[in-house]
Amino acid sequence: MSVKDLEALVAARRDQPSPVLTIEVPLLRLLSAVECDHLTRSLGEEAGVWEVATATERLWETLPDSPGLYMFVWCPTLRLSMAAGGHSGRLPYILYVGQTGGRGGPMTLRQRYKHYLRYLAGGAEQLWTEPLVRTRESLMNRFLKLRPLEFWYSVAPDCRSIPALEDRLIQFLNPPLNIARRPRIIAKPARPAFMQPKEV
Repeated sequence: MSVKDLEALVAARRDQPSPVLTIEVPLLRLLSAVECDHLTRSLGEEAGVWEVATATERLWETLPDSPGLYMFVWCPTLRLSMAAGGHSGRLPYILYVGQTGGRGGPMTLRQRYKHYLRYLAGGAEQLWTEPLVRTRESLMNRFLKLRPLEFWYSVAPDCRSIPALEDRLIQFLNPPLNIARRPRIIAKPARPAFMQPKEV
């Protein structure tokens, strides 16, 4: 499914209710500069630099035969015109975080990517027709049809550090397609900091 095919599908379904992808942001972790800096350092030291590639059905052929971390990232074509600083103005959404080579055996990024081909293949009609069931299988089948979709990956030479880094990324980013090990975010009603005592 190309971006052009998806645009045609969106145009044909313009009068129908829009599919919705709910994203919950774990603010407590992201607001902590200390925790963010610590995770940034850990990722740099233990996983190295990140590569970005378009998620296609043939991408696996060029991926490294190495363990590492990866993310599926949806990058809508909306861009903001930025004044300066080299920022691209893109507004990406991290949909899923995964790892390979740590938990679950000695699989490589190349081998792991092949497992996602069934979700990437086919048309985006499933955005509207796939029943929204909150299981990993259903969410992956529905939302990995979004385009343009990128695959961000980082080779991690030490397999022992990979599961912990994946867990921390999931806790910080709370990607909507990661069902297991997501942080439990419970919205609580606002309460005043100081309450007047009730009169008797």
